Amino acid sequence: MRFEQAYYGATSSGHNLLACDPKLRSRFLPLLDRTDRQGILPAGLNVESYVTAFRSGSDFVIMRVSPDTSVARGGMVFSHVLLTPVEQIGNLPSLIGLTKILQVQRSSDLSTETLALDDSFFDQEPNALPEPLSQRCIALANALVAKRNSVIVWSGTDDFLPAMDSLWRAAWPELRKMLTFSVAFTPQDAHFAEYSVVYTPASETNRWTAFQVLTDRSSSENLSRTAAALVGGPASDTLRDIAKQICWPLKDLADLEHVASLQQGLSQVELIAREEIRNLRLLCFLAPNPSTATSLKSAFLERARASISSADTQDLLACRNLTLDCFHEAVRFWDALTDRTSIFFKQVEVLNLLGFTEFLMKVNKESGSLWKLSVIEGMRKGLQSFSPAQAIAIWSWIVRFPELTALLFSVLPSNQSSESRLEGSFPKQGLEDSIPAILRTVGAREMPRLTAKLSHSYLPVTKLSIGSSPIQTAVLASRSWCSCTVPERPSINA
Repeated sequence: MRFEQAYYGATSSGHNLLACDPKLRSRFLPLLDRTDRQGILPAGLNVESYVTAFRSGSDFVIMRVSPDTSVARGGMVFSHVLLTPVEQIGNLPSLIGLTKILQVQRSSDLSTETLALDDSFFDQEPNALPEPLSQRCIALANALVAKRNSVIVWSGTDDFLPAMDSLWRAAWPELRKMLTFSVAFTPQDAHFAEYSVVYTPASETNRWTAFQVLTDRSSSENLSRTAAALVGGPASDTLRDIAKQICWPLKDLADLEHVASLQQGLSQVELIAREEIRNLRLLCFLAPNPSTATSLKSAFLERARASISSADTQDLLACRNLTLDCFHEAVRFWDALTDRTSIFFKQVEVLNLLGFTEFLMKVNKESGSLWKLSVIEGMRKGLQSFSPAQAIAIWSWIVRFPELTALLFSVLPSNQSSESRLEGSFPKQGLEDSIPAILRTVGAREMPRLTAKLSHSYLPVTKLSIGSSPIQTAVLASRSWCSCTVPERPSINA
């Protein structure tokens, strides 16, 4: 790894940049404020030196700040800074090994040469912390990955860097750039909220009552499923494999919860439809590209398909906003979803009609979604299975709601397979193309009753000619009435 160096300290005009490669001055000048002491040192408190790590634009900074005893003016500090691109910091195997390079005292020889360090430089470092600190490290790992609104505070300055180094060594290289830290004496210190964690002298812990403070009594026996990414082990390897497949750029450590949710979903033995569908939605969000995480998507699609047979209407509502165009093969899931909807509609007399209508109203708002299209197909299949008496009863209910009537009549004729639908978008169809197949089960004797029902609804029925078969033709007044047909939707490669 390569690190650029710079030094900051007291000059006649105050705290300034002392030395750096002139070509890199534009990268080091923005750090001037951060290299000075960030707050007023509480009375009676002496701090020899401390290490800070943070991001600055596209660079990652590691520095040591020490009291400058070479100048007469009190309160001045000397800072030695190492800087490397953010995307390279993940290759750093040890924090402690690097901090040993950082100067504590100002000297006349301030070398600004680029440091080139290979792995052999870090080989002599210990691989683990003493056992008494391990539980506190787990508590820190759990806190770092949890969703929070404020910085974590570590009580004590002597044991912080070894603890942070332990997590740094075990963490995924991709996560190391998110492990930022600094010393802080009070909540009023500048920039303290920009770090993942700050460490404060144990004597100043009572100043941080509004924050999560980890003391020497803090422990966490149970490692969270997300924190495994910071401590290593088999669970960490599995989690990282999923993260690599979805290729989702993590913005902060709390984003690991999404990856951990997928990991947990794959490990569940019992298939619960609502959870499996939610996992599909999450996967579509994390990996929208159809060519990304294909094997992972296939596994979750199969789990969702297998769970659909036990889904109720509330479970299926989880399909809303499900964008299946991020999958290469979704036909089997589509068919299972359609069949389940069809079963619900066949049982609609047993169910609460008002509750089922509310369910359909929610579906109808999902304009153009695959979920809406599968419900339409299921409704059409269900209606064709009714007896004449049942059909009239159901139609009498449906036509009270223009939205549902429009929803039902926006389907294609039944001679088109699911596979062909998935290959392209739905063209507009006139009502006269779809109504015969839907009403075919209604007998000639019952047709006048149904015609009267439809005539008093929002459907402008002008002619129903009944011949030897229950329905031979059905002519409606205008194709333009069906402006509610299903709009074009993303295609899916079946």
